[in-house]
Amino acid sequence: SYSRPPPAAKPAAKPRRFAAGDRVACAVEDPSDAYSVWAAGTVVAVDVPLDEATLYGEHVSGGGAAHTLPYRVQLDNGAAVLAH
Repeated sequence: SYSRPPPAAKPAAKPRRFAAGDRVACAVEDPSDAYSVWAAGTVVAVDVPLDEATLYGEHVSGGGAAHTLPYRVQLDNGAAVLAH
């Protein structure tokens, strides 16, 4: 009799460098999209599900294999961004 091997275990999640509440600086595109500027903010969520990110209409890039984005950051200027 043959049996299938058990499914491979998911790799352990890589620990995140920042936690909710941490102050960070993010490189964001300037309004002309010609260069990046640094903006200060606070991490408000870690491991943001990709579906949640798209609900907010945010530009999505750099999503991980588990379909999450590492951080949502509330910038001091009032904007919210996704960061990786």
